[in-house]
Amino acid sequence: MKRQKLFAILTAVALIFTSFGCKNDDESDGSGDSSQPEYVGKIYSAKDGKTWLKIDSKDEATLAVWEDGTATQSASRAATASSGSYVFRQGKYTISIKDGKDIFSLKLEWTANGKSYSYEIVADLTNGTTLANFKINGNTVDWEQKTAAPEKPSADSSTSGGDSSGETGGNTSGGSESGGSSGGDSTEEEPDYSNVPVPEGFVRVPGVSINGDETWTPESEVFVSNRKLKITSFFMSDHEVTRAEYKAVIGSDPSIAKAYDKDGKELTGYAAGNNPVGFVGWCDAVKYCNKRSINEGLTPCYSLNGSTDPDNWPAVPEDADDTLNSTWNKVICDFTANGYRLPTEAEWEWAARGGENFTYAGSNVASEVAWCEDSTRDIGTREVKSKKANGYGLYDMSGNVAEWCWDMYMNTADIDSKTSSTGPSSDSNIWIRCERGGRWFNPAEWVTISHRMFAGTYDISRACGFRVARTITK
Repeated sequence: MKRQKLFAILTAVALIFTSFGCKNDDESDGSGDSSQPEYVGKIYSAKDGKTWLKIDSKDEATLAVWEDGTATQSASRAATASSGSYVFRQGKYTISIKDGKDIFSLKLEWTANGKSYSYEIVADLTNGTTLANFKINGNTVDWEQKTAAPEKPSADSSTSGGDSSGETGGNTSGGSESGGSSGGDSTEEEPDYSNVPVPEGFVRVPGVSINGDETWTPESEVFVSNRKLKITSFFMSDHEVTRAEYKAVIGSDPSIAKAYDKDGKELTGYAAGNNPVGFVGWCDAVKYCNKRSINEGLTPCYSLNGSTDPDNWPAVPEDADDTLNSTWNKVICDFTANGYRLPTEAEWEWAARGGENFTYAGSNVASEVAWCEDSTRDIGTREVKSKKANGYGLYDMSGNVAEWCWDMYMNTADIDSKTSSTGPSSDSNIWIRCERGGRWFNPAEWVTISHRMFAGTYDISRACGFRVARTITK
C-alpha cells in the first residue's frame, strides 16, 4: 500500500452473536419474535465528525471510525480484510437489558504504526430516535440521526486531513497507547480486492507493512529490528489440511499417528478424516498444493524444472539426510498465482498473532487453543477446529501438528534488513525448511506463536502437516 501520511483509516465490523444472553423487555430471548426494536435500521453520526454507527438488527451493528475527517465505508459484517488504504478490523458487541433499557456496548482494539488503540463504546438505545448517554472511552458524545452512511472516499480524498503518519491521527477519540504487535506504514498501493469472496474454509488475513521499528508482544524472532517487509492481504485455511482432504487430492492418507476426537475417543478409518494429516514432508505439501489447484481450475503456484504438473517432477529422495541433493531447492513459487500454496513464515506468524497480543494463537492459556503435551498426553492428533480460534478465526495455529512454511530456515541472528519477506533465496545451499505451531506432544512453550522450528526438506514426521494459503486475485 502506498504510504499515507495524511490520514489513518480504521474500520470495525461488529460480529454476530446468536446467543449472547440478551433478553427482550418481555424476558424472552427473541428467537421466536420477528419484530425488531425501534432503533434497528437507524444510522447515527457523531457530531464531531469522527464516528458513525448503524444498528443493522438487534443482533448486529456496523461501526466505522476515521481520523482527520476522512471516512471509510465499513466492510461487510464478520469480514477481516486489508485492501488499498482501508484496514478492516473485527469488533465484538452486545446489547443487554439494564434497568429496563437496551444498552449497546462495543469494545474495539487495533494496532497501527507501532501503537495500540482502544475504543469502548456504550449507548442507551431505548429511545430509538437518538442515542442517549452515548460515550466513547468514558466521554459523552453528541449524535444525530442520518439517512445514509458516508461513502468510501477515493484515494486522493485524503488531502483534507492532517499528517497522521507518526501518531496515527493523534488518537482523537480517546484511544490508549500500549505496546503490542503492529503494522507499519504502507509503501505501495495494494489492489482493492475487498469484494473478492472468501473461499469456504478460509479466512481473509489483513495485510500489513512492517517498518522494523515495532514492538511486538510477544517478542518476535521473525519481525526483527530493521527488517522491513510487506505482507499483502491473503486467504488462509482456517484449519490444518485434514486426512480426508489430503486423500481426496493425493489418493491416500500417509498418517501414522493415532487420531482422537476432542474428548479423547480414538478414531479410525473414515471417522479420522477430520484430523490433521501427518507424515507429510515439505515436498509432499508442495505437490498437494499444485494438484489441488489443478483439480479446481486454479493457477498452480509452484513449478519445478519448468513444469507445474507434479506428475512431471522428479521423485523425492528417500534419504532424509541427503543434504547434497538440491533438486527440490529449485522449486519456484509464483506468489501472483491464485492457486494453493504454503504460507511464508512471515505470513504464518502474522496470521497466528490474529491482531492480538497473546502468547498462543488466541489466548494466553495454552489449553484454551492448543493441543499440546498438557492436554493430549502424547496420544495423537485431535480433530481440527475443536479448540478456540484466534482473532482472525484460525484454529490450531498452536499445537496439534507442526505446519510447514515455504521459507528455507535462517537462524534468527542471521535475519536482518536484507532478508526477503519470503526468506533466503531458493538457490541457496540451505536444505532445511521452516515449521511453525508445534505438535501435540510438545510442551506449551513450543506451541507459542513466536516459537520457531525447522526440519530437512526431505524429512517426514508423524507430527508434521501443513495448512494452505492463497494469494487474493480478481
